[in-house]
Amino acid sequence: MSTHPHIALAEGTTKPGTPDTGDHYIYPHTDNKLYYKADDGLEIELIAGRPRTVTQQTTDATLTTVTTVAVAVDEVWFVKAIVTANIADYSAALGVEMWGVFRRATGGDVTLVGTLVGTVQEDSGSAPTFALTVDTGTQTVDVNVTGVAAETWDWTITLETHQRV
Repeated sequence: MSTHPHIALAEGTTKPGTPDTGDHYIYPHTDNKLYYKADDGLEIELIAGRPRTVTQQTTDATLTTVTTVAVAVDEVWFVKAIVTANIADYSAALGVEMWGVFRRATGGDVTLVGTLVGTVQEDSGSAPTFALTVDTGTQTVDVNVTGVAAETWDWTITLETHQRV
């Protein structure tokens, strides 16, 4: 089993056991570095960024961009978010773990590689939401939350980023 705190590996394998992304995945190599591997065999070493935690309060159902990750030309980024949120009286909560790989080629726009991978657990009948989205106008990965009308939600998001070396 992997000793990396953010990557779960199936016993006896070097490919993540959960979630099964099918054609691309992140894995720790025997050199103790993190790598992204695509279905075409491309393998990219990633470097760790310092995790950062941001907070936000929402009082309505308006999409709010909490923070962004700028993606410059000829860069590849792995972005992972761990989210906890609760209604002010703690009568409902939300938990999210989501990650994606984003790139920007010469002369191109930032784009999501494949699909986002994640898990959402919540017990609110009104469904607040979290999303990682691409903004080609600003060339960023946007970290967004949407609250619920007439409800106060408190959000904490820990963002971990890794850039291709």
